[in-house]
Amino acid sequence: MVEFDKISERVAQHRSKKDVGDGTFENLCEYANEAKKVSEIAQNIRLKVPHLVGWDKRARIKTIVEKVVLVGFMAIVTGIVVGVVVAYINHWLFPPK
Repeated sequence: MVEFDKISERVAQHRSKKDVGDGTFENLCEYANEAKKVSEIAQNIRLKVPHLVGWDKRARIKTIVEKVVLVGFMAIVTGIVVGVVVAYINHWLFPPK
């Protein structure tokens, strides 16, 4: 992103020089080169977006699966603990004869 910001600043400088009228052909060539760099960066970003979207989707699915597994595990452990405690209390309150 830093390179993109530098290029944007240079493009603005080229555009301001254009209005003055000094060295217009050199300014035009530099401006064209900067525009080409911006185009290459934009193309690179555009090619990476689908990969980022796919990664984000996989990360969300992974997070959901982890949460479901964690909640299920916690429910099973809670059920076992509550069952043991209830059985112990029943045995303590109503001992077998």
